[in-house]
Amino acid sequence: MNIIVTGGCGFIGRVVVRMLLEKGHRVKIIDSLLPQVHGPGLLTTPTPVRLEDNWFVSVGTASRVGGEFWAGTDAVVHLAAEVGVGQSQYEPARYVSANALETAALWERIVATGSVSAVVVASSMSVYGEGLYTVNGNAIPGGGFERPDPINPKDWDEMHWHGVTAKGIAPMQTVEEKRVEPASVYAMSKYDTEMYSLLQGRAYEVSTAALRFFNCLGPEQALSNPYTGVLAAFGCRALNDRPGRINEDGRQSRDFIYVDDVAAAVVHALELRLSGAYNVCTGIATTVGELSHMLTTLAKSPPGEVVGEFRVGDTRHCYGSPAKLEATGWKAKVSVEEAVARTFAWMKTQPIPKDRHDAATSEMRERGLLK
Repeated sequence: MNIIVTGGCGFIGRVVVRMLLEKGHRVKIIDSLLPQVHGPGLLTTPTPVRLEDNWFVSVGTASRVGGEFWAGTDAVVHLAAEVGVGQSQYEPARYVSANALETAALWERIVATGSVSAVVVASSMSVYGEGLYTVNGNAIPGGGFERPDPINPKDWDEMHWHGVTAKGIAPMQTVEEKRVEPASVYAMSKYDTEMYSLLQGRAYEVSTAALRFFNCLGPEQALSNPYTGVLAAFGCRALNDRPGRINEDGRQSRDFIYVDDVAAAVVHALELRLSGAYNVCTGIATTVGELSHMLTTLAKSPPGEVVGEFRVGDTRHCYGSPAKLEATGWKAKVSVEEAVARTFAWMKTQPIPKDRHDAATSEMRERGLLK
């Protein structure tokens, strides 16, 4: 297939491009090469994609360019996005423009091109808000759980359900049927991206899959970007021999998945021409504190510091069910322990990154986004 990959030089995009090329597909890339996302030393073209085959502009600009670049395109993988829950809360226009508006513009070009028959779009687990919970052992499939306002630092796990404090709750795997409840501008912009794509795909009979990525980790993620994944943030601090900041009590849980497994899900969904929303996850809950301990043990660096602060827009527990995507033949292969080990092995080869995390933390605190 002739495939255009937006964000093809990014953390996940580079691996997707490599896998597509290995399978014999022909790839063109759209990537604006934002320094915050890519970081020093990562602004390179995935080989063997030739420089002249790439279009290094924003998605919105590329969508207005026709002619030879789009001619004969069979499929599109849309990964380009602004990423950062905290930053999205004080730069909402930037996030809505890049993630929602530019996706809409991209679909105008997809439809005008006329030859595109399959699209895969990167969505996010953040669209769920809080994950699913059981109450006294009984599953509550519709969701509806939310954290109290203000947060109770004496009980970080306190959760309300329809305005009433819920008792006897425990997190469970979150399935695609759960009601979406975005808790940040970033999350809402990703849900817009997902819904624009699914609606347009149905309208124009283009097979469209929205993949809800859970917490992706792996090599070649910008270590100096304070709004990036938590493992990269911990790695930046460790390489500077400083303790990582662990919000709340460190027991908040996530579903951490290795970048190669995420990229394989993208290629799988594209080649099978899947349609609909799918979780891309392992189904295993890991706490942020456990993740920090894995890394600092390998790095022999200061242990993470539990700071007891709450970041507006964060959820307490959310880990996924991979059953729907697994039923199509995909399965995550790399454990979180192995993913951390592989990522740290790469981190050790990098120059010591500039630590911008204190400045970002101060900015969020001044804006009332850390409490």
